[in-house]
Amino acid sequence: MIWNFLLRVLVPLARRFPGEFFAMRENWEAVWARGLEKVPREGRIWFHVSSVGELEQVRPVIDEMKSLGVGPVVLSYFSPSVPRLVKDWSFVSFAGVLPLDEPEAMNHLMDIVRPRVLVLNRYDIWPNHVAAARRSGAVVALVNASTPPSGFWGWIGLWLRRGMFRSVQAWTYVDSAAAQAWEPWTEPRARGLVAGNPRVDRAVERAGNAAREARAGARVAEWWAGVGPVVVAGSTWPDDEILVLGAFAALRRLRGSGVRMIVVPHEPVPERLAALEKEATRRGLTCARFTENAVGSDVMLVDARGFLAEIYAVGAVAYVGGGFGKQIHSIIEPVAHGRPVAFGPAFRRSPEAGTLLSLGAAITMPHAGRSSAERLGNWWHAQMSQGGDARRSQEAIEVFLGVHRGAGRRVAEFLAECWR
Repeated sequence: MIWNFLLRVLVPLARRFPGEFFAMRENWEAVWARGLEKVPREGRIWFHVSSVGELEQVRPVIDEMKSLGVGPVVLSYFSPSVPRLVKDWSFVSFAGVLPLDEPEAMNHLMDIVRPRVLVLNRYDIWPNHVAAARRSGAVVALVNASTPPSGFWGWIGLWLRRGMFRSVQAWTYVDSAAAQAWEPWTEPRARGLVAGNPRVDRAVERAGNAAREARAGARVAEWWAGVGPVVVAGSTWPDDEILVLGAFAALRRLRGSGVRMIVVPHEPVPERLAALEKEATRRGLTCARFTENAVGSDVMLVDARGFLAEIYAVGAVAYVGGGFGKQIHSIIEPVAHGRPVAFGPAFRRSPEAGTLLSLGAAITMPHAGRSSAERLGNWWHAQMSQGGDARRSQEAIEVFLGVHRGAGRRVAEFLAECWR
């Protein structure tokens, strides 16, 4: 197998550069064996996710499975970001890091866990992991599949992994377009369901919690009492920030100086914040930080983590960053608050973005130049004006949320049915 050959060649080279990735995988056998000592063996369901974003997507499914009396549920994750950011693991019986996808390691881990079902999420699917599960007799399911990569290289990648995909016995898809795109690559006898995206359930729940807590909202309301509408730009990178500051200047020419903007950089490190302040000042905008006093400022920079989902509730419109890099960040959180959303051109792997664009509740900017800034400022103005464009956006968002609400329950019931 080409994959195993690459592992034998590349892993020893990579181990020469010690870091968190390998350190967190030391003694994984003992960690898993000790962690599962008190977890009942009968009926174990093993969920695997790549990172925190994917965990947010499957969390509603895990919660619904517990409510159905299915389990116990154990969880593996791939990224070092998961244990850094997730502190409460009470929703699963055990959680541990997935070792490297080497045949011996995966067979050993499968012997330790002995799951009834292995549930993979979206893209994080590994050949030896799947092969070990099938050899053990576990059902292999992949949930929340979205449209696979397209183009020549996308097709090559799918073709090389076709055997692995055909080992998956049950699929759920976020929409019908994804189901249709995956059809040539799945086992004809595999079960499938177009269930929607469970992350919407999670985002709506968090939006409700944020509205009740209103920690950031209360602070903004105190500082900006009586001002006009607010733009929230979340998870931004440098190109995003050039665009939104230009668009905000265009918006102020249309609506006056009463509008405000909140920028939440993806990496709120001192040098990024300083660069943002310099750019805002160059454009004649006053700037303050979230941890300081923002009274009278035009732009607030959020220099603390953990507030973005709540801050989207403060805005009238939203912008989500990442679209001038590899991929936009999640747009589901602002949409869960009912906010129309804008983003850059790299959105193809976000089915939600494509759907909202087609419904008229989103807009994409092809570049960060002046013409895009003017266009985005005009779009924000139209959305704030409560005219026909704004009404259509709100109706479209309600349709989108209505389609996806309850996806966690649908996926959980489908999975429970697959192994009865």
